[in-house]
Amino acid sequence: MTKKQKIWLAVFGAMFIVPEILWSSTTSFIYIMIFPEKFSDLPLLFSILPSPNNNLTAGIINIVQFIGSSGFVLLFLNLKIRKLTKILIILLLTPLIFASGFIALMAFYYLFNTPQIG
Repeated sequence: MTKKQKIWLAVFGAMFIVPEILWSSTTSFIYIMIFPEKFSDLPLLFSILPSPNNNLTAGIINIVQFIGSSGFVLLFLNLKIRKLTKILIILLLTPLIFASGFIALMAFYYLFNTPQIG
């Protein structure tokens, strides 16, 4: 892997990890899907900053996460590592890609379909 590819891999990784650490929308979504009975006990899972109140901001954050996780997986496929390790990492990252894409679609859906007051 060239130095340029390693830099892009780090950039795409940071595009997913930094918003996920600050707002944790994807992990919260996956947690709720796995443990729906514990949803009432949910205190904004693992969030450092409060969730964005604006749907546009939430949509942009989730689009950045989706692009970051998708780009990371695409560049990760070019790494020269064992095939089993590659398959395991991709199997772990695939739900994150789908969850971040679904959350981004939901955020933009609610942005355009919420009545505007004022």
